[in-house]
Amino acid sequence: MKFETLLKRCFSDISFEFGVHPLDSKRAKAMFDTAIRENIPMRKVLELAKSFLEENHCDSTKIDQELKRIQRHKHRIKSTLKATKAWLITREYTDGRESDVVTFISGRKSSDTVLELMEQLYLVNECSNYEKLHYSKSRRNNPYPAEYHRRDGIPYSGLMFCGSDPFYKARKVENVVVDIEGVSCWDELTRT
Repeated sequence: MKFETLLKRCFSDISFEFGVHPLDSKRAKAMFDTAIRENIPMRKVLELAKSFLEENHCDSTKIDQELKRIQRHKHRIKSTLKATKAWLITREYTDGRESDVVTFISGRKSSDTVLELMEQLYLVNECSNYEKLHYSKSRRNNPYPAEYHRRDGIPYSGLMFCGSDPFYKARKVENVVVDIEGVSCWDELTRT
């Protein structure tokens, strides 16, 4: 189901009040959970809600009232997700731009599994169709194979790289927290 549809189902049918009825409240919780999972920031939720209310000919006072209700409702639910350990894959740039989070992967996955996933993510997100087709014929044709970081010639399975510019970097992190705004924070693990 599309996120916009989930959001619209949180409003009552006649009065367009957000999350007032118990069923609407349950739908609102599911909608906020989906927003967190899909990395949809709160400002986008509010923009979509405002657009929906405008489409249904609500006046500006009603719109402001319902947007405030959405923000109050957000604070009543669990709006952060936490993980003690996870693999983090980021998109890094060589020109000094800030890195982007590509994804988090369960900390229970092996480093070999993460290496393969990162390679696939890089191909899907960063490579041309020609490169993708060339790779599909044989894994050896990968223009940007993922590899473990090496220190003094010894591979370290806790840090991996894939690609050129931008390149992907995977490492294990701990104390991961992601909130509904999409803000992520974590502690880097140091190599022992």
